[in-house]
Amino acid sequence: EVGGAVAACRFGADDECGANGATCRAAGQSCVDASTAAGDWKCVCVAPAAGEARGEAASCVLDECRAACGTCENGACGFDQRCEDADTAAGSAGDWRCVCPAPSAAFEVAGRV
Repeated sequence: EVGGAVAACRFGADDECGANGATCRAAGQSCVDASTAAGDWKCVCVAPAAGEARGEAASCVLDECRAACGTCENGACGFDQRCEDADTAAGSAGDWRCVCPAPSAAFEVAGRV
């Protein structure tokens, strides 16, 4: 990211992102062309979202359990709890929750105590 905008990474004079980067930028993603080989440019999601696709906009996912919790047993959720993020769409944030093991049924939504 450069100055608050999505960066376009370029390999050199034969960079395909110059010709194809608009596809990635339109989706809010970065374009990466890591070699001079033809047809190998890809769109990469901007963190904390994850995903990439060669030659087209990527389908980005935001798994907040992976990004924020690490492993719930020793991360944000606490011992012996499970983290669930029912909606991993890139635009869906703050909807993960920690789930207590059976027989307990209590849960806490992220950010809400």
